[in-house]
Amino acid sequence: MSNVRKFRPDTRLSNLMAEPGGLRASDAIRRADENLASVRDVCVAALDAEIAALQDFAQNQSRDGLPAAYRAAREIFAIGGTYGLTELSAAAHSLCGLLSEGNLAAGAVPWARVRVHVDAMKRLRHPSMEGYGAARAALIEGLRKVSTQGE
Repeated sequence: MSNVRKFRPDTRLSNLMAEPGGLRASDAIRRADENLASVRDVCVAALDAEIAALQDFAQNQSRDGLPAAYRAAREIFAIGGTYGLTELSAAAHSLCGLLSEGNLAAGAVPWARVRVHVDAMKRLRHPSMEGYGAARAALIEGLRKVSTQGE
């Protein structure tokens, strides 16, 4: 008869977990939230700057500005989502869809729909819209309809 030998591999994670100290997940999340809050004003100001850039793009109607406009919409989508600006993020996501290469390859830029999206984002940033969830939801529903229609 043979003896049973047990083998337990040494893993780095198990060693780290056994060591004293470290950081609990709840503490890491709290720190991350604090770090996000500390740069919120800067990020929200960047949102407003991106919306202004999109307004210029929509007004000038230059196809040359498409890559920059797409990047601006993508930034608004990301930052808005990070800070809980759900409707603003949804509007930017919808604009990204309008400005995507696949949509634009078929024809001209849908300028009227782009302007509607940019105007919606500007309205969503207005302080008077903060307390009106139903109005923000209706605005996003309108954008969904606009983004699926022809020009």
